[in-house]
Amino acid sequence: QAQTIHAPIHHLTGDIQRPDLGAARLFIDRRFTIRGMGTVVTGTLLEGSLTVDQQIEIQPSGKTTRIRNLQTHQTEIKEAHPGSRVAVNLAGMEKMEVARGDVICARGTVVPTDRVAAELTLLERSKFSLKNGFELSFLLGTADVFARVYMLQSGLLKPGEKSLVRLHLKEPVAAKIGDRFIIRRISPQDTIGGGTVLDTEVLMGKKNRNKQVEILKTRQELTPESIISSELLKENKIPLSRFHMNIPFSKDAIDGALKSLSEKGEILITGNVVVSKHSLEKYVEPACKLIEKDHQMRPWAIGIEPGLLGKKLKIGPEQLPEVVDHLVSTGKVVVESGLLRNPEHQAELKPDQKNLQGKLNARLSAGPLSAPIRKEFIDEDPRYEVVINFLRDRGEIIELKGGILFTSRDFKGIVNRVIEYLKQVKQAKASDIKTHLDTSRKYVIPLLEKLDHMGITVRDGDNRTLAKK
Repeated sequence: QAQTIHAPIHHLTGDIQRPDLGAARLFIDRRFTIRGMGTVVTGTLLEGSLTVDQQIEIQPSGKTTRIRNLQTHQTEIKEAHPGSRVAVNLAGMEKMEVARGDVICARGTVVPTDRVAAELTLLERSKFSLKNGFELSFLLGTADVFARVYMLQSGLLKPGEKSLVRLHLKEPVAAKIGDRFIIRRISPQDTIGGGTVLDTEVLMGKKNRNKQVEILKTRQELTPESIISSELLKENKIPLSRFHMNIPFSKDAIDGALKSLSEKGEILITGNVVVSKHSLEKYVEPACKLIEKDHQMRPWAIGIEPGLLGKKLKIGPEQLPEVVDHLVSTGKVVVESGLLRNPEHQAELKPDQKNLQGKLNARLSAGPLSAPIRKEFIDEDPRYEVVINFLRDRGEIIELKGGILFTSRDFKGIVNRVIEYLKQVKQAKASDIKTHLDTSRKYVIPLLEKLDHMGITVRDGDNRTLAKK
């Protein structure tokens, strides 16, 4: 028969109805050992539910354990609901591994912090004003830790006033956004104020102060949307998982807000990442100007490489794909052959380059399997480089390994000759194909490697055969 675990009620007159956020959190107020059961802790279940055999975390230590037994009001239960007083029997944990102020929580839902940003009110009856760096006691749940307060809006907080502040804690606590807290003087120990936690991932440094204040002001009316939007003020790109940590809303509420913001076009969700549309919008105009300038300087080019555009706009490689996707989604930029161009731009050679194009095509077709290679053309006239790249990008010229060049028409004809030959002989060495085409090894090896890559031929040792379809 299970022993009774006496869970003290203290000042509570009964269970408190709280919303079930789906992620349990219970601040420990007592710990003790019962023979035959091991370590037991008690507290009020603030949110979520706890069940027997559930795997849980103890924060801020991060230790994991299993619930062996649950009781409420001296009655053994299988599941505890939000607002109830609960005694929790922890499997495999020593009494000294937990302490008052620690939190039992669902795994992966609470990240402890020693920095919180908050809205703080100093009681009117307080006899003094708070200054930057003042040390006080910070009470949240059953946690009681020393902290120093730093003003974000002014250097002084007078009695009866309210301000946004940053609190540096001597020890980490398992706080969530929206948590209420109390502050007390250390000596004499009297309550002087309290407030609401608005951020648990605090931006540090003077240069971030205005941004931190903007984030906190956005969160003074706590909604799932306000938390998502303000979180994106810190970083332009955030993993979806972060929006389910230290948040006072259910997973369904957060997911619903993400969907709503996405449908409104305020955010983009790509894979498991959320991106702020505002952070992408600022790149549209400068990107379009750079692309247009590139068109003017290089009218023969299809467009600009994304990496080069990113470098000019000082966009990191981790954010560049989202910026490019956004540019394309606006309809102001088109992707062609992996390059970025405006929708109206059509690559076109200058008159002198068109003249070289005619010469190039004529010389390639005069002797497709003995024509000059890329380097030889460019050594003869450097302007050939632009012409070759232009025609290659448009598919009018095929370039093989070593700079071997063919017009697309000649290449198709040579491929057909190889196919017909292999149909007759079944298999052939490179030297046989070289003789059949009346060319040299310089041309036939890159040609056969290209046919292998295209899946037309298959290499088996020294022999080539047609690939089976």
